[in-house]
Parts: sequence; C-alpha cells; structure tokens
Amino acid sequence: MNIPAKELKRQARSALMGRYTKPMTAYAITQLIVMGANFPFELMLKSNPTILQMVLSGLAAIIISFLSGVFICGQLFIHLNMARGKQAHRTDVFRFFTRRPDRIILSGMLITCMSLAVTIPAIAVSVFALRSDSTSYYISAVFIWIVTLIPLLVITYTYSLNNFLLIERPDEGIRNIFRLSRHMMRGKKGRLFYLNLSFFGMLLLCTLSLGIGLLWVIPYRNQTLTAFYLNLADEKGEAAL
Repeated sequence: MNIPAKELKRQARSALMGRYTKPMTAYAITQLIVMGANFPFELMLKSNPTILQMVLSGLAAIIISFLSGVFICGQLFIHLNMARGKQAHRTDVFRFFTRRPDRIILSGMLITCMSLAVTIPAIAVSVFALRSDSTSYYISAVFIWIVTLIPLLVITYTYSLNNFLLIERPDEGIRNIFRLSRHMMRGKKGRLFYLNLSFFGMLLLCTLSLGIGLLWVIPYRNQTLTAFYLNLADEKGEAAL
C-alpha cells in the first residue's frame, strides 16, 4: 500500500520530535567539512587560474563529492535509527569511514559514470555551439539538454535507494545493491519525484535565509525519505529480495 506523502511527512515529524538537533548537527558537520575542503581549490579559481589549477580544482571537487557520499550515509544511518525509535548519535555521521567506505564511493562513481555517458551528446553539441557562435546551435544545445534531463532523472531515481541499501546490507555486493534499488523503485519513481517536489517551496525559501534554513529543511526531507524507504522495503518485501 502506498502511504501518501502527507503521512510520510507526519511520520518524519514524529521521529524528529525532541531529537531534531542530532540530524541537524550531523548535516552541519558535513557541510562545514565539505566547504572547508573545497575552499582552497575555490581560491585557485579566483584570479586568472592556469589550466593546471582548473584541472586540479575539478578533480578535487569530484573526489570531495564522492567522500561527501560517505557523510551522507552517516546522516541516513542516524535517520534510520530515529525512524525505528533507536538511539541516534551525532558522531554516527563519521560511521562509514571505518565501515567499507569503498562501497559507497564505488556506488557514487558508477552512478556518475552512467550520468556522464548520458550527457556526452549534450556536452558535445554545447562545445560545438560555443565554437560556432551560432544561435541555431545554441537553441539545439538547449533542446538536447532538456531531452537529456529525462534519462538523468531516470538514473537518479532508479538508484536513489542505493545509500539506504548500502547501510542496511553491509555484506551485499555492489551489483546486487544496484539490482535491489532497481527492483524496489520499479513503478515508484513518480511517487518519489512528487515527494521531492513537495519540498521545493521550503528549499526555495531557504535561499532567503542565505541557506541557514537548510539546517531544518534537509533533516526533515531526509527523515521523510527514510520513511519512504522503510515503507517501500516493507511493501516490496525487501528482506526477501
């Protein structure tokens, strides 16, 4: 049975009640570490950067984004414990740096490679448009990017449960993690898209607070997504997959 988004949000609020500071602190720690790691490379790009500096900055951004996935799994572990009424600790945000972080990084790399493969035609047309400086090519590039957005969303939502499954199944192979996520998300992508869309207004308002509001909205969204995962795992009989 599909639980409505409204009910999933109610479950999230119930799990967060009186314990909001734990996931909020975990999110803040993640953001501060990621921003601190990115800061020196962002400085490189501020004053006539060389090609080498741009390449180093780009590589650093990719590596940091993969490492941030390990922090995200730590955050989700906290949310899973809260949803199940278990004890949650702020320090769990670092949990998966000592528990096979390679699986999380590999998962992120594979999804990135799939997404990149889909965008290659759009990137090629964009480069050609910039070189030709033709309005018609610019229009074509925009159109191709819009079309490319569809398979990108499909990839994103098909494997959106990977992090939850990596946490819940520490001994499972990566190939099976991807298979499980595909199975569980079959026919559910639209439902998750709608659930994410329901947070759009809140995220938009966060821009007015210079991002400070994200300290409240992101834990709320993550807890709601956790409720979605647990409902789906129960519905699909994830234990028997």
